[in-house]
Amino acid sequence: MSQPKKDVSALVLVSFVHSEGTSDVITITASNVQLLKDNNYLVEFFTPWCGFCKKLAPIYEELATKVKGKHNIAKVDCTTDQDICQQFQVAGYPTIKYVSQGQVYEYQGAREVEDFEKFLDGGYQSAKKTPFPGGKTGDSSVLELDSVNFAEVNNGQKWFIVFYAPWCGFCKKYMPGFEKVSSQFAGNVRFGKINCDEHKSICELYNIPGYPTFKYFESDGYRDFAVEPSENNIVQYLQSGYSQQQLKSRPWHPIFRMVHAAILEFVYLFLGVAFLLGLALGYAFFAPSAIFPPTADSAQQVNSYAQPHPTKAEKAD
Repeated sequence: MSQPKKDVSALVLVSFVHSEGTSDVITITASNVQLLKDNNYLVEFFTPWCGFCKKLAPIYEELATKVKGKHNIAKVDCTTDQDICQQFQVAGYPTIKYVSQGQVYEYQGAREVEDFEKFLDGGYQSAKKTPFPGGKTGDSSVLELDSVNFAEVNNGQKWFIVFYAPWCGFCKKYMPGFEKVSSQFAGNVRFGKINCDEHKSICELYNIPGYPTFKYFESDGYRDFAVEPSENNIVQYLQSGYSQQQLKSRPWHPIFRMVHAAILEFVYLFLGVAFLLGLALGYAFFAPSAIFPPTADSAQQVNSYAQPHPTKAEKAD
């Protein structure tokens, strides 16, 4: 009876090895990340130690095999390719996103084969979407910033950011060089770009006068970049030139500005009311007749005091 069990175990082991060796799930790394830019992919961002990721693995494999030839299924190991996961703003595991035509769609549904299929067959169109991060994936490390992920600029790392507009001719001229230089400083300086047509509040916050405008961010503040944004100038600036520019404090967020203005307004109002109240009390104490006018009796008594009194001679007469 033991021999058949050995055969079954061996069969299962062989089947497992075979399925692992011929997985229909494409593994995305730094060497082939360009695939995500050029094609449509459902991507799982995972870590090997994640329990939910392990639970999802066989379902994800089944999905990849079932939709092979129709949809592309991929995965990214966030322990070995952290930069890719950071670009896609992965905050937990597993995170599943669908990349299609320059847009990234968030998957928030159930983790079953049928649910994934419905999402891929058009359900993604109603999901939350964001622009594909960066410029030319694989050649660039530029992160597309927005009103949500701009908070990453405050994470203590060094950032070199361009504020631009899609219609700007100079932006189109200098953007390729900006993206090319980003790969040279990967790991030391993070590069980002923000569309001021779509995110005007952030650009107004930093008083952007025109496009393109470049700024270098550090943990304590930011510095201006005031020369032609050629590749050589950007490289020289990031190597040492930035230290010659004045370090400016980060502007307050509009909400904090509103709170600050409201507090000042309350203080001024309080001081005004206190001043008027002080005048009223002072007038009441030091000029009581003005506050409490004399009555008829008191006025008659005052008039009697004011009349001249007769002398003794006048009284005798």
